[in-house]
Amino acid sequence: VAVAKVGNDPAGQHGDTLDLGQVISTPSIQQLRPATGPATGGTMSRITGAFFLPGVQFLYGDKPAPRAQTFSFDTAVAVSPAAMNGLVVDVTAINIDGASGSLPMSFSYVDPATLGAPPSVASVAPQNLSTLGGTAMQINGNNFANQALAFVGLSPVSGSTQVNPNRVDVVAPPGPIGPADVTVSNPDGQSATLTGGVTYVVPPPSISTLTPNSGAGRGGTCAVRRSARLLGHGSSAGSQRSNFGGRCAIRRGRYSVRHIAD
Repeated sequence: VAVAKVGNDPAGQHGDTLDLGQVISTPSIQQLRPATGPATGGTMSRITGAFFLPGVQFLYGDKPAPRAQTFSFDTAVAVSPAAMNGLVVDVTAINIDGASGSLPMSFSYVDPATLGAPPSVASVAPQNLSTLGGTAMQINGNNFANQALAFVGLSPVSGSTQVNPNRVDVVAPPGPIGPADVTVSNPDGQSATLTGGVTYVVPPPSISTLTPNSGAGRGGTCAVRRSARLLGHGSSAGSQRSNFGGRCAIRRGRYSVRHIAD
């Protein structure tokens, strides 16, 4: 039976697993944030609903979103196309199997001349993010409005807090190795992007436990160590037995480290 992982998570630790042998229900849209934007297009919105499959596409009225991505079973991100001033359109989600669902009159286009100063993104710290997600980020710039949303690539961040109009603190989502853009969208739909603002890197290995944690002074004690994020392939629930350079070497689990101490 084919299984698909829904979500932008290279380590396979997040998102929702769907059995493609099952009947998939029609996608539904509950909310867009922001739900308004300039008629020039380019508003990056977080879309919540249900049954968003990988490869889902969105229509704003009859115009396709130039960019869209599924983040999880109930969350997606899309960028609005350009349209006429004052137009209010339905937004439709279309899965790869052809099933679709719409939220009527859910996105409004406004004249850019009526909007205030747009946001700008100047820098991000740190610039290196873990591919597993969870890195605390500080986004610096100007004109960040209250309840502004932030995105890394086409993935929404979590834990967003506007410290002041020049700073937003967020927690990065997981992502693939390499550079990624950072975007901030104000509630009025004006968005700003720092191209290649961050780079996803493989996190260093870590050791959580060592059993036993003591031994004879002459050495020779076999210990089982449980480890995570070894060799850059995500978390491992495996374990490894070693006497730190001696002959005892019984390995279990997916990954191992050859030497920790001599």
